[in-house]
Amino acid sequence: MILVHELKKWKLACLKRELDLVFTTEYGTPEKPANLLCRRFFPAPRRAELPWIRFHNLRHTYASLLIAQGECYKK
Repeated sequence: MILVHELKKWKLACLKRELDLVFTTEYGTPEKPANLLCRRFFPAPRRAELPWIRFHNLRHTYASLLIAQGECYKK
């Protein structure tokens, strides 16, 4: 729920553009996947002083957290 709340706050703070995207370049165009990884994803754990993780591992981490909470991970 915290993530949903933060994403809603982020979207409200973003300038309204034609495509109405949440994560865009400064010009309102879609972020290229390589740029998203290099400029946003890879620096985030470093700034938070967390260990490095591959992007694909997020999927497994999320599934593990759902299983630990007794939720269905096959949605």
